[in-house]
Amino acid sequence: MTEYCEPPLTVALAAALDSRISVLELKVCGPESRAILQAYVDGASPPLADEEEIDTIIAGMAVALPRAKGDGAVAEAKLDIYAASLADIPLIDLRAASDHLIKTARFFPSVAEIRAAASITGRPRAARVARARVMIVRHDRDWQPPIEEMLTAEETAQLERIVATPLAGRVDQR
Repeated sequence: MTEYCEPPLTVALAAALDSRISVLELKVCGPESRAILQAYVDGASPPLADEEEIDTIIAGMAVALPRAKGDGAVAEAKLDIYAASLADIPLIDLRAASDHLIKTARFFPSVAEIRAAASITGRPRAARVARARVMIVRHDRDWQPPIEEMLTAEETAQLERIVATPLAGRVDQR
């Protein structure tokens, strides 16, 4: 799988995830929004690059960027080190890092430079997922169903009678 698309969100939830407002200041989301957020969290992890894909990306950068001369054995060892060191980065972030570095780097990048470039695209997604997780925890901890859903039919009827009766004249219901 080489293509990735973030799971869909409602406009309001997307705005909440991108907002600079503290999650604690946002309204607690309801069950439907919680389900959407959970689906987002569950699907928001893009696939990691495998060794072959990393080799292809590194080879592309090697062609595009000048590098130090070395013998074939050293180059092969470097390729293995790069593959092992970059295996935990999602493929889309690694591709974006490669594109960015080919356009901006003067020399072939180190593993640290590639990781830093990959974080440019990965960091916002990680922040959105973390924010969604906090919103889910807040729902689980703080959400209360509307009072109408918690009352029995008899209690609802009694509440309607109480509200319909002017309380000022009824000392027993103040």
